[in-house]
Amino acid sequence: RMAVWEDFLEHVNGSPDISGVILDMRGNGGGWDSLYFTMASYFFNEENPVSMHWIDQDVYDPEAGGLVREVPEEYLLSAPDPALYYDGPVILLVDNKCASSCEFFSQFLQTNGRATVVGQYASNGAGAPINRVNMPGGGIFQYTKGRAYFAGTDEFNLEAKGVTPDVRVPTTEESELAKLQGEDPVLQTAVEMINDIAAQAYADSIVMVAVPDDQIDGYSAVAPEGWEGSPTSTGVNFTQPGTSQPILGYSTRDETGFSGLITSIGISDLEGAVIDSRQANGLEWTVYGAVAGGTAYQIAAAQEDGTYHLILAASAPTMADAVSLGLLNPAIDAFMLN
Repeated sequence: RMAVWEDFLEHVNGSPDISGVILDMRGNGGGWDSLYFTMASYFFNEENPVSMHWIDQDVYDPEAGGLVREVPEEYLLSAPDPALYYDGPVILLVDNKCASSCEFFSQFLQTNGRATVVGQYASNGAGAPINRVNMPGGGIFQYTKGRAYFAGTDEFNLEAKGVTPDVRVPTTEESELAKLQGEDPVLQTAVEMINDIAAQAYADSIVMVAVPDDQIDGYSAVAPEGWEGSPTSTGVNFTQPGTSQPILGYSTRDETGFSGLITSIGISDLEGAVIDSRQANGLEWTVYGAVAGGTAYQIAAAQEDGTYHLILAASAPTMADAVSLGLLNPAIDAFMLN
């Protein structure tokens, strides 16, 4: 099991295009507590270890005739192999069949700020210390011998409530019909969350700087620092070195050229394609959007004396919001006629 886990982490850490990790714990009935601690440790490093003492447990003591608080383990955990430490976003999927160590693993990462839990329902609520008795004939009798609480409190961490999702996917007629059709609303929500996290990180990483005067004519503009500008017949396009998208493009066209651009990305209903409007430096901008050939296009257009000033942003659909926030809107706000 650990070999598979470590192979997975090695792949994740070695793939720069991976934006986050989704761990599907649904239907997991539990297992060894030592295993969940070991697996969880890979999400912490030596600089930021995590304590094993996150819960307190009371167990039955025959001599005391009742429950007695166990001495907690105060060990600090971090990735056994620092090269496999993963510090990116983690989303855990749970359901009402996630029980015992499945719940402890999920809640351990949740309460220590290393995972967001997503689900339609809370987990089973079956987490507590257990005991097993070998019976005649090879049978095994298992029973709960104690109770578990959040460390330093008398609040049950799982009993009668389970792991509560941070993001609860509504159980509706639509969601249940979607499942009958083979869809997975919980997983879909998690994927959307990972994409949103990646998009926001991308938008935050962009630094816009002034475009050199020799690359544009008649206006001032901005583009991401380090991006390469390539002249076109009507303006200039900027792309990140080594990539083909996203693109930030500036152009000036007449009405025919504007119509041709709009048509080329599959927009037939101009009014229906409007996704935003914006005012900047004396110009009124209308933003049109469309998805064609797996690419999301956003075109900001400002008309002046029969001329259309156009700013185009093209990206993968999952990055459209980030591109709008980090590229297109700053470009519109900075655009100024000379």
